Amino acid sequence: MATLNFNAAQVPTDFGTQDCVPAGWYNVMVDETEMKPTKDGSGAYLQVRFTVLDGQYVNRKVFTRMNLQNSNPTAQEIAYKQLSALCHAVNVLQLQDSVQLHGLPLKVKVKVRKDSTGQYEDQNEVTAYKNINEHVDMQAAPVATTGFGAPTLGATPFTAPTIPQCVAPQPQPSLEAPPRPTPQPTQFAPPQPWAQQPVATTPAPAQTAVPPWAQPPQQ
Repeated sequence: MATLNFNAAQVPTDFGTQDCVPAGWYNVMVDETEMKPTKDGSGAYLQVRFTVLDGQYVNRKVFTRMNLQNSNPTAQEIAYKQLSALCHAVNVLQLQDSVQLHGLPLKVKVKVRKDSTGQYEDQNEVTAYKNINEHVDMQAAPVATTGFGAPTLGATPFTAPTIPQCVAPQPQPSLEAPPRPTPQPTQFAPPQPWAQQPVATTPAPAQTAVPPWAQPPQQ
């Protein structure tokens, strides 16, 4: 027998029922970070826990690991790129302690990773980070409510209204009378030589001699 001062009404009953959330974008915030050693003890990883802020899966937890200390340089490079994306999403560019990431809303893209051997349960994996106010296609995520002024999870994406094309106005007939043409001077062709008529001439009257008896007397 063990004496316990335990109030079950104050503890959630969802132990062992935290299945993966469906793949999609979620509004979340970081609520816990911890640096843990790798299994072989040769390195360390930063474990980050996110809490879903709204929608059908509100308060559910999503985890990611960042291999910040690893013997594999490629894995370490990927981890620092992930951390940089997370810092940019919450606008904390100078990170001194992981606690600076806590309580800041952001968007994460989650996928479901399945174990091909069947030995392990499905796990969520965070593949992308966005600012909480940045638009993303939330259709792949389940139905959710609006949070932090961001698009709702599972809502129909916004479709811009169709703007009718402008039609150029057709020219209207003018009501003004057309201008009168300016009269041009008449051009007369000079007469051709063959068309000229001969001019008739009247012969001068012949001079008649006056006889002496018909002449007037001399003074």
